[in-house]
Amino acid sequence: MLLTGFAVGLGIIGAVESTWTLLVLLAVLGVLNCYVTIVLMSAIQNRPPKEILGRTMGLFIGAATLTALMTIRAIRQPALALISMGNARTADREIVVSTARIASLSQ
Repeated sequence: MLLTGFAVGLGIIGAVESTWTLLVLLAVLGVLNCYVTIVLMSAIQNRPPKEILGRTMGLFIGAATLTALMTIRAIRQPALALISMGNARTADREIVVSTARIASLSQ
């Protein structure tokens, strides 16, 4: 039930237009995320036999780390594109000037 509410909250983010409403929603989701993480970690630690608990936690933490790295990469790509937009606009202006210059030379 809690995970369903969490998923619905994440789905609502796309429809929210008010910045303050979004801020409150993200704060609530952040608190719920902490709770879900604690419950999930406790469940993972209680289920496997003690002999393989270390391997189980290593697999879980490795998967979480891989997911975090993939998320960082997914965020980084659009950020780099936005940063380079200024250079692209400058290049476009130079191309327009060069085209106009070429057109005036051919007349």
